[in-house]
Formats: sequence, C-alpha cells, structure tokens
Amino acid sequence: MTKVKYKPYPARKILMEMKNLSELMVCLAYYAMVYGDADMANDVFSLEERIDYLECLLTMQASLAARDARDAESMISLFKMATATDKISDAAADIARMALYKARVREHTARVLIGGDEALARIIIGKDMEGRPLEELYNRYAHVFDVIAIRRDNVWLHQPGPRTILRENDVLIIRAPEESLVDMKLLRPPRKEEEGLSELLRDVLELKNTSELMVDLAYSSVMTNSSEIAERVLELEEYVDNLYANFERKILQAKLPTEESLCLLRVGIGTENIADAASEIAEIVVRGIKPHPVLVDIIAHSDERIISLRVPERLDGRSIESLELDKVSSKILAIRRNGRWKIKPSSKDLVKKDDVIILRCYAEAESKVRNLFAQ
Repeated sequence: MTKVKYKPYPARKILMEMKNLSELMVCLAYYAMVYGDADMANDVFSLEERIDYLECLLTMQASLAARDARDAESMISLFKMATATDKISDAAADIARMALYKARVREHTARVLIGGDEALARIIIGKDMEGRPLEELYNRYAHVFDVIAIRRDNVWLHQPGPRTILRENDVLIIRAPEESLVDMKLLRPPRKEEEGLSELLRDVLELKNTSELMVDLAYSSVMTNSSEIAERVLELEEYVDNLYANFERKILQAKLPTEESLCLLRVGIGTENIADAASEIAEIVVRGIKPHPVLVDIIAHSDERIISLRVPERLDGRSIESLELDKVSSKILAIRRNGRWKIKPSSKDLVKKDDVIILRCYAEAESKVRNLFAQ
C-alpha cells in the first residue's frame, strides 16, 4: 500500500479523480467477473487502493482547512462524498473478486450483465509503440474500438485522445464489439449455452442500472444543491432495498449451479451497497448541509446537468421518441409512475401526466428542456 504522507493537492482534483476512478472501477468489475479476467480484477484492486489513498489525502486537506465551526460544517459534504465514493469502490472490488475465485456465469447471463454486445479488453503497449500517438494504434487494427482509460504505472488517464502519446507498458482498457475483440485475439470466443434465467436476470439488471443511476443523481444533487434530486435518490434507495430482498428470495429458491448463484448474489450485494453509498451522498442535501465551495466549483466546470421534472397534461400519452429530446442532446434516464420506477426507458415508452422524469442534458440545453416540460 502507498504510505500516506501529506502533500498539497487541490481538493477539487482529489474529488474528481475519486469520482472518475470509482465509475471506471464499477465498469471494469463487471467485465472482470463476467470473463473471469484476473488481470482486469487486479486493475480494479489497484484502483481501490488509489481511492483509499485519495480519501486519506482529502481528509488531511479538509482538516487543515477548517478554521471554525462554519468551516467544519462545510467540510461535512467533502467527508461524506469521499467516504461514500470509497464505499462504491469497495463494492466494485467485491464484484471483481469473483474473477479470482474462478466463478463464472453462462454466456447469456454475461451478455445481460454487461448490457449488450460490447465488451472490454486490455492492450499492453510494447516497445515498438513507445512515443507514438494513440491514433497509430487505431490504424494498426482492422477493427474500431474506444480507449476508455490508460493505466501508466499507478496513474490512470481518462478519455485519452488520438494524439495521446503512448509509452511502453501502458495498459489500455478498450471497449469494442465482442466479436471484434475475439478477432483481435484479446478475448476468448463465447461459449454456446442455453439462455434461461429471464426473471432473475431482469431483476439483477434492474438492480445494476438503478444503483448506477443513483450514483449519478447523488453526485448531481450535491453539486447543484438540489433537494428535489436528492429526494429522488432516497426514494430509489428504498426501491432498491425492496427489489434486492425479492431478488434474494428468488436466488434461494432457484436451482442454479453454485457458481452462478454466487456470482449473481455477489452482484446483488454489490449493487445494494452502491445504492446505499449513493443515498449517503444525497443525505448531505436532505440534511440541509450546504455543499462546500469546491463542489460548487466542480459543477460550474461540468458540461452536463441532471434534472427532475414532472410531465404536464399537454404531453400525456406522448412517446419519448416524439418529444425529440435528442435534438437538444438530452436523454430521459428514468420515469417514476405511481410509486414505481422504470430505469432506462426505451424511445417507444409513453409518458403520462404527472410522471416524474429524470433527464440528463447539456448545461446550455437546460432552459430548453425545462420549457418543454413547463406546466
């Protein structure tokens, strides 16, 4: 473990790095478990250690900055954010650990958990690519892929561009269609297995999607000091608790292979822990704690907004597609209707009067979106 020693490091950078790394960890953890990739699991563990270190560093920074009771109160939001983010990273590490246990799930289950035909893989840069831009690596392969992060020693570079200079032993995390990664010999061919498990998989996918949505909403609620968004997070936390309780019962009643039961149960526990961590972040706002200026500064530099709106009567019965939100680069993330939530609705889904919808949009489009849903 890296020894903790004080050094000046802006709190804003610490929080942004913790947030980015925790999101990357969750993504990597599912792939590590699904594909039994021990190397990727170890990447998750190294990220967990980095987040633990950053949490300690932030605690020192905040402690030194507190001069009186008012300062101490404003620091609560920083401490809560850091602690909850660390819990998210711990949950991701628990999911990734299944790769070390050699516990696997059948192919159909894997596809559901990773949400489609895409997959992740690792590329280790050799001496021949030292000092060359990333775009040359793109040209080397006959397949299109995205590099979502680069690990360089113990540092992670997020969203590298085509002109990012590569170094020998850089570890690239790439995303591409599964068949492309198989053809690139970066992934084993899929196994042929029966499908099944439809109800259990619907539940575990809903747990996964809801917990990830809650994290986005929780960060947004604090950074915008939005009590409305924070309340939605707490509502979803109760929803996840009930969903997970029913999921546990179904797992115990289902006659599944031990390894598959273990994997699905670990995912369920992990998603429930992530949901709890998100609710802890949202509680900052619900308890009336004003966000630290650092958090306000972060949202000021953010291009995206997450907002909660109610559907007016004039839009009753309209399909999401007909609202043409894509024209203002906006997307509906969830709909609440009569106490029930629909996460990641499709373009064909209808909105009803008094539905509560949660949207993601760019900052410059927020006023247009609000006008569209004005009562």
